[in-house]
Amino acid sequence: NEDEAILKVSEFINKLPIAKEQIDIVVLGNGGDKKYNEFYTQLATDVFSNNCTLPFKQYSGDYGSASGFALGVACHVAKNGPLNLCQNNITPKQIKQLIIVNNFEHYYSCWHLTVG
Repeated sequence: NEDEAILKVSEFINKLPIAKEQIDIVVLGNGGDKKYNEFYTQLATDVFSNNCTLPFKQYSGDYGSASGFALGVACHVAKNGPLNLCQNNITPKQIKQLIIVNNFEHYYSCWHLTVG
């Protein structure tokens, strides 16, 4: 259920040792799949509306280990910047805190990365 997944992502964010406003980039698993677009749209507009959101599955496709690709995207962005790829035109001043949210066949995973 998508509402339950949104709640679990929100709970994950609330348990982090940082405030949601301190998250610089959120790498989201949306990639045009109509089946899950609503989930990612709701995350981007309701949960991460003030954070740069960056999709990755349009580049990788959807498969069981796509989160590994997202991790590579997050590392590239941490090193080189978001390169104007943020969906919501929010450009972070720095890149120190990243979140990855992915869904594959109703298995939702969340990662928190700190760049130091």
